[in-house]
Amino acid sequence: MVSGRGAARGTGRQRQVRGPADGVPRLVQLQRDRGPCRKRPGHVASDPAKLQAAYDYLNWMYDGWLGATIMRQGYYIGNGGTLLSWINANGAANPAGGIPFQADEYDFWYNGKPATRDLPGITGKVGDIKKGSVRDGGSFSQRIGHYSSWNSYFTNSTFQIKRWNDFLSA
Repeated sequence: MVSGRGAARGTGRQRQVRGPADGVPRLVQLQRDRGPCRKRPGHVASDPAKLQAAYDYLNWMYDGWLGATIMRQGYYIGNGGTLLSWINANGAANPAGGIPFQADEYDFWYNGKPATRDLPGITGKVGDIKKGSVRDGGSFSQRIGHYSSWNSYFTNSTFQIKRWNDFLSA
């Protein structure tokens, strides 16, 4: 893999990290989960206080900070279209502390534009993303058009099913 001729990938979430000594990008398998938004809070509907707490959590989750945080990890949030306005209004303060969020990060992660400066990335350190680099796969709209899931039908599924049946009957 150091030579750039091969890579191992799983089907779960992955992050690209740099090797500690050689600086070569590597993909690291992450724990499988279903993202930060698990389920609707319907199971607490019988208790008004719990229901309100669940809605308060969902409102916080989609307020902007979480989306900006996971953006730096290379993921998207359901309300990504409103994220830029949150970054412009609140990102400089970064309510949780740490490195302020800026609009050029949104341009890198969502719009596929080259980084205008060294950007913070998955480790939270400025310089994870070097000035001038572009996101692998392009913008959100380009990337979403190439999405597939392990439990969806892929392009050649009919061919594969026929070959599998041939194998089973041999």
